[in-house]
Amino acid sequence: MLDLEKVFDIYGINKDRIIREEESKIRLIDSFNFLVRATLYNDLKGLTLEKPDHSCVVNLNMGDLTIVCFYKADTKELVNIFGENYYTKPVLVKTNDGSMSCQHSFYTFLNSDSFRDGENINFDYIKRSFDSFDPFINTLAFGRTLEFCLNCINSFDQSGKLEVLHIAEYILDKYKEVPEVDLYTRDDLIIKVNQLQIKKRLLGCITPNDIDLLIDLKSKFPSKEELEIHFCINVLLDSRTESQRMFEKFDKESRDYYKTLPIYNLYTKM
Repeated sequence: MLDLEKVFDIYGINKDRIIREEESKIRLIDSFNFLVRATLYNDLKGLTLEKPDHSCVVNLNMGDLTIVCFYKADTKELVNIFGENYYTKPVLVKTNDGSMSCQHSFYTFLNSDSFRDGENINFDYIKRSFDSFDPFINTLAFGRTLEFCLNCINSFDQSGKLEVLHIAEYILDKYKEVPEVDLYTRDDLIIKVNQLQIKKRLLGCITPNDIDLLIDLKSKFPSKEELEIHFCINVLLDSRTESQRMFEKFDKESRDYYKTLPIYNLYTKM
């Protein structure tokens, strides 16, 4: 029992938390024994990994409790990733061919299940992990940052956890201000669309100034060349007929992709 309390302290789990057994999962006693062995004695017997030679996030399920851990392939151990060793130290990310690199947050490894179910997630640490580098410094960083923010918004839609939505809001607010419509690039517009879909979730609507900006941006980016942009803008403007028409013009691959994005969730609720 004392060992289990030590483990709960390590992962920041409330020791008074009542954990309920679930029929479809491993017995609680076996789950607790594994957690203690893995955390305190580095004994990972019973842990099944798709790629044991690759480090990865592991969501440990114990009844109705989920603890988010990180498997370190080099040392073969499970560790708590919500501590100073992780949020204060960016990781180096490179393209497959090594032609581009950037610093980035360790927490981009987290998946939707981690955000939805994890009880030991420190949302403040995740935010602060983006403070020591520019998350939009090049195309590699931009793409990784955007993917992570979309994951956060999707996770909010699944879980209702406002903290996850605020992470995406915090990160996207680091993007440069664009003073005039004529100066907007496609990347600028992508960021603005995602900032506004967060605002729409938080407030239930966007402001008249936001609406004016989106209408002006529709004129700047012709629909024949930018179907996807017009779809997103029309969703934010609650223009259901126009949104539907744009979506119908997508090819199958684009339709399937957009169905995985949070903007599609707003579209289905129009």
